[in-house]
Amino acid sequence: MVSEPGHPGQPVYDRWFLLGEKRNQPLALCEVQQYGRDSFDDPDYVSVYGLTPPEWHASGVRILGRSAPRETSSSTSSNNAAHPARL
Repeated sequence: MVSEPGHPGQPVYDRWFLLGEKRNQPLALCEVQQYGRDSFDDPDYVSVYGLTPPEWHASGVRILGRSAPRETSSSTSSNNAAHPARL
């Protein structure tokens, strides 16, 4: 398990952790936000249909560890949709 500097024993919620150990497990809201924080410095990075994690979690939506890295922020999705030629 890789730990954040200064936080021994706490895993870094990055792509490899979610696709490995947490792959088939439903993520709690705090884990989704930790992934966004650790990987993109944004706890609301994992956007589902334009909703932030607290919004979609409150409506009952849950995602597995393997799904979180595939979601993108709303701003990233909007930018890609507006400029497909850049992709």
